[in-house]
Order: sequence, then structure tokens, then C-alpha cells
Amino acid sequence: MFDKFIYCAKSHDKYKYFHMPSECAKQYDAVKDTTIMVFRSFENSPVEYLGTDTREKSILIWMEILSVPSLIEFSDETVSDVMRKGRTSLILFSDDKEASYQKVFKEAAKLYQGHILYATCTSGEDKDSV
Repeated sequence: MFDKFIYCAKSHDKYKYFHMPSECAKQYDAVKDTTIMVFRSFENSPVEYLGTDTREKSILIWMEILSVPSLIEFSDETVSDVMRKGRTSLILFSDDKEASYQKVFKEAAKLYQGHILYATCTSGEDKDSV
């Protein structure tokens, strides 16, 4: 697995890569002794690679999927992630954050993470002021 890690680190400079002794992985409840984990500043972190496909391409795809939250707030800053060529996206346009469909949309986003990118978009107006 170490050689796969080194390949990913050398071929994809979008992320920061760190090598740690296996004792550190245990500190993060790793299932495997030798593993690859993604640490991120949103949702659950770290996330351990538990896939059986250890080809470099599969690991890079897994990292790319985990590089964005399961549910994105559509904005000027996130438009490139949402509209990236070849990515299937589903955008919910709604100002009602308390609507029951919001919970269903969020659950679907987690369920289909990596297959469909889910985003929410509001008008930016306070609905009480309209």
C-alpha cells in the first residue's frame, strides 16, 4: 500500500500527503494496520480507504470523491465543483431550510456521494422580508 501512497503523492499535488507509523492510524480507529486515510475539515474525518481495489487510479478517484462535502451550498466559490465537466449534479433551489424535503435531500446526498453531486441553492433573500 505504501507504493500506492507514494504514487498518489507524486502524481497529484492537489492534496497534502503525510506518512505516519501504523500506531498513529490506530489512534484514529483505523481498521487496517497499513492504510490510507483522508483528513478533511468537514463532515466525518478522517476517512479510511477500505476498498479492495488498490490500483492507484482507484485510490485517486476515492480521494477526489472525498475532497468535497456530500452536500454543497451552491455559491460563487463552489460553482466550479458543481459544474465540473462530466460530473452529474443535482441542485435543489429552495429558500425553505425547514422543509421536510431538505432532510431527504441531505440523506440522498450521503447515500449517493461519489455518484451524484448534491447542491442546495437559495435566492439569498430572507423570506420574511419579501
